[in-house]
Amino acid sequence: MTIKKKELAKQIRKEYKEAREWLRRDCRHAYQMMIDTSDGEIWSDCFLDGNSWKVYKSDTIQRLYLDYPATVKEQEEQYLNTAIKMLKKAGHEIEE
Repeated sequence: MTIKKKELAKQIRKEYKEAREWLRRDCRHAYQMMIDTSDGEIWSDCFLDGNSWKVYKSDTIQRLYLDYPATVKEQEEQYLNTAIKMLKKAGHEIEE
């Protein structure tokens, strides 16, 4: 399956923006950026606090990690690079 890098970046910007807005509402809120490597779908999983999260039963659903705290643009780039690596490993082609 071929996935467009531009579309991945667009999904990440949208979802990361929603996650930041969620965090601003309450200091106890938390989120995880998620990816389904079967189809390239990306979403921010938002939680009421850091002790709550959803456990996924599918091996294709994984968390996108950040290596280090950075600016919004740098974090979006980290998410994108990690997503691309995971999707390539799952057998997808990434179109520039």
